[in-house]
Amino acid sequence: RETWEARRQAAILRPFIARWRTPLLAQTFSKWRAELLERKRVVKTEAVILGRMLHRWVSTAWGTWLTLHRERRRVRRVLTKVVERLWHRGVSAAWGTWYANHVELRGMRQVERRGGG
Repeated sequence: RETWEARRQAAILRPFIARWRTPLLAQTFSKWRAELLERKRVVKTEAVILGRMLHRWVSTAWGTWLTLHRERRRVRRVLTKVVERLWHRGVSAAWGTWYANHVELRGMRQVERRGGG
């Protein structure tokens, strides 16, 4: 199955080929044709690669997924901390009470130093 373009090229080249009766010229022409076909194959491959590169939506989707994954991991860490605090409420309450007493005592000491006590 030759395409119209291939038939047209063959018709154009037929007179030149007829003049090239020597084996060297025929070999040269065959080599040229093989290189032409290879160049066409390379161009077609490049077009496929470029087409894939143009479909950046895959890359965008991956970036979105990665962002969501990182956010979910962060939320999970925060929730884990909240749950741990709830489990250790007694320790947390004791610490809060100690700190409140410490602040009050410090305030009393400052008043005492100023001579108000």
